[in-house]
Amino acid sequence: MTLWNSDTIKDVSESVGIANISDEVAKNLSMDVEYRIHQVLQEALKFMRHSKRVTLGTSDITHALRVLNIEPLYGYDSFRPLRFGEASLGQAQPIYYVEDDEVDFEKLINAPLPKVPREVTFTTHWLAIDGVQPAVPQNPSQSEFARFSEATPKGSNVTSSLAATAGNSDNFVLQPLSWTSRTTLYEQPHSQVYVTIQACINSSRTFCKNETFFIEPYVASIIPPILTCLIGKRLGDPSTTHHYALRDVAASLIGLVCKRFGDSSHTLRPRITRTCLKHFLDPSKPFGTHYGAIIGLATIGGRESVRVLILPNLKLYENVLKPELENDSPKQRDAEMVIEAILGGLKRLEESDADLLVKHENSTMGEDMKTRLVEKLGDLLAERVWRLGRSSLTRAIVDAQMASI
Repeated sequence: MTLWNSDTIKDVSESVGIANISDEVAKNLSMDVEYRIHQVLQEALKFMRHSKRVTLGTSDITHALRVLNIEPLYGYDSFRPLRFGEASLGQAQPIYYVEDDEVDFEKLINAPLPKVPREVTFTTHWLAIDGVQPAVPQNPSQSEFARFSEATPKGSNVTSSLAATAGNSDNFVLQPLSWTSRTTLYEQPHSQVYVTIQACINSSRTFCKNETFFIEPYVASIIPPILTCLIGKRLGDPSTTHHYALRDVAASLIGLVCKRFGDSSHTLRPRITRTCLKHFLDPSKPFGTHYGAIIGLATIGGRESVRVLILPNLKLYENVLKPELENDSPKQRDAEMVIEAILGGLKRLEESDADLLVKHENSTMGEDMKTRLVEKLGDLLAERVWRLGRSSLTRAIVDAQMASI
């Protein structure tokens, strides 16, 4: 049994001059009509849902017929409300029909012809090719991109704007970007330069943390400015220690980028590691650069980077630190910050296993242990580690298998 009545099929066949149609044929035709109606309705519902509507319209039916390569119905696609009239035929159920509009032929003949409607068309263009935006009219020009620096959120609203960008808040919304005049960092005072760089690095961090953003093609463009904030010679006012906090943020961001995109880009982690190691081993670089290189290596490679890349060079690096820690050198504060970074990296060597930690804590820290520590780190750093009184850390440094660089 079908939802479409077979008697209706017979009535339609008689109206077109086909009489005496059998019940079996009428049943099969009714089943086919029902299938076709379901097919049209399913396609029409797709158009309705993609249009973000909950009411099925005549335009959806028209589009569905076109998709199914069926000539659309004419005369039913109207944006005006339909007026229904009622016709009564004796005691039978009343019949409702759509009232036709009365048209004045005089006005219709003298009215100008409407413009022929244009079909909806679609065009395509390349937004970016391998991370490089082609110069086509549909894409913004390079001069517009050059003015993006002023659109970076700053001031009291920076937290809410970055929270919305990171996608971790439902209460924040992003304001439209305003393209304003550009001011280079070199034209700003030291304090303003630091604020601007801090805002830019925080913006990069939120974009990298938000997994809904597809930024993999642009990783190669993101890494250089982050590395500048990590191992740059001069960031903001050199007389303050604010740049060390900026280098800490840059190191965590480098670690986030390597963790998220290291599997897809196999050369990303080795290239960044070589860059940090090169700056760490260069004694002509300032202590700020050494600080960033050390925390960068520890963040990127963790315990293995400390064991293989940092630990074998600490005894020789002592010759760089010692002169600045004596006679109240102006670089003494920076040297102390580097020592703190080294100690933070060495703490990664401690065993994570609970049984080994207990074993190391119960081990004796005699002169023999201190002598072995001095052989590994040198007098200066060995003394700093010894003062911590952590036998597990001392044992981990002494027992570490160092690689030859």
